[in-house]
Amino acid sequence: MYSSCLLLLFASSSLVSADVAATITRDGVTSIYGNSFGVPGVEATYDYVVIGGGTAGNTVAARLAQDPANYSVAVIEAGSFYEILNGNYTQVPGYSYTSALSTSDSPHPTAGSLNRWADLVGDQAWAWDNVYPYFKKSCNFTPPNYEKISPSANISFDPDAFIPNAGPLQVSYGNYQYPYGTPFSRGLERLGFRSLAGINSGELIGYSAATSSVDARTATRSSSETAFLQDAAQTTGIKIYPNALAKSILFDNNKRATGVVVQGASALQNITYTLSASREVVLSAGALRNNFSNSTRAFLDTFPSDWPDAEYLPLVYAPFPDNISSTDNYLLIGSALLSTSSRGNMTIRSTDTLDPPIISPNWLLDEGDQEQAVAAFLRIREIAAASGVVESEYEPGANVSTQADILQWLKNNMNLIYHAASSCKMGRANDTTAVVDSHARVRGVSNLRVVDASAFPILPPGQPQAVVCKLFLL
Repeated sequence: MYSSCLLLLFASSSLVSADVAATITRDGVTSIYGNSFGVPGVEATYDYVVIGGGTAGNTVAARLAQDPANYSVAVIEAGSFYEILNGNYTQVPGYSYTSALSTSDSPHPTAGSLNRWADLVGDQAWAWDNVYPYFKKSCNFTPPNYEKISPSANISFDPDAFIPNAGPLQVSYGNYQYPYGTPFSRGLERLGFRSLAGINSGELIGYSAATSSVDARTATRSSSETAFLQDAAQTTGIKIYPNALAKSILFDNNKRATGVVVQGASALQNITYTLSASREVVLSAGALRNNFSNSTRAFLDTFPSDWPDAEYLPLVYAPFPDNISSTDNYLLIGSALLSTSSRGNMTIRSTDTLDPPIISPNWLLDEGDQEQAVAAFLRIREIAAASGVVESEYEPGANVSTQADILQWLKNNMNLIYHAASSCKMGRANDTTAVVDSHARVRGVSNLRVVDASAFPILPPGQPQAVVCKLFLL
């Protein structure tokens, strides 16, 4: 299991036909009707049963339901719709910043990282040239609108990274860019970083404004639910089972997955029933080298040449003092390490899916990772100083200056950004650590796949949402 860490520093109406299960207005208001939902407690059979209504689960379920073969598809989700649970916190970008509440920046991985993926699993279908068309196919890109975004942002992007009117995932630069972007760009240029024409063309070493999964038309977050699942609800007979916890996967005597035992996940649905799968069960339940030692340099040299070591991102969500005045401004510059050696591990506590697993992230256990973390911290200070807009450092403060002090502060304050991957990794037939093959099929059984970030053989640089939403369209 891989993980990344964040290092802290500073409604209109319309007529609807009887077979349509959802509508979305030009203002982005969605209606999902009752015939899009499965009936809790009633046993049913589908061609495919997808466990998990997250980024991967909704995407693959929609793809299957929209297949010309007209497959019947059910999606089981232990939670509910985030619009119901959190309202504007999950719909309005920047309203909050925790896990799924973020605006979900969507840079693509590098070409070299996906070529490494293809080599590891022995299947060139995963190579950059073969998957790049699917990245383009999955999203509907809106160029920057300088009537809403200040022209001083001077956003550069590669139009060849997108296909006009594709989709359904909305990708844009939003309708607002924070004012620190321009001075930070100048600062990065002074430090020798190269300006990129966007970060969606297989190259990440440099700096650029980041695209986000935001519908610029409605200024709301676009996700696998609002894009893929709702699109399938409008056009297919897909059935959604919210508040439904998958308790176990059923197998016959030939180790063939045949269905899922489901338990209602709310007080009003304290029932257990079975959803059978005539074809397959799809499991999508979720998962600066100047001062480095020779061993750390050698380790970093094992990565593809276009693989960045760290990602830096200025954010407006930052700790600030209690006596802040109306004229004070604070921001946070975060760094995510992308080339770590430490590996976490996970094991089950019991066979009950209600019992959380035992997870050991094992952050910073490797001395090379410690060197990278300190180097990233020092680079953040360089970026802040070169920006011309940062006047002083609030947290942790200039008194934290030695490598030992910096490392200790990082150990006490670093945080995760929920990019766990590879706990059910993909691999070749002779890879004893691989759980699934290059088609995401679980080894040793049949009719069962794992389709989410846990199946990644590696965690490519960039944001995993982009990989999950697009690569699993293959």
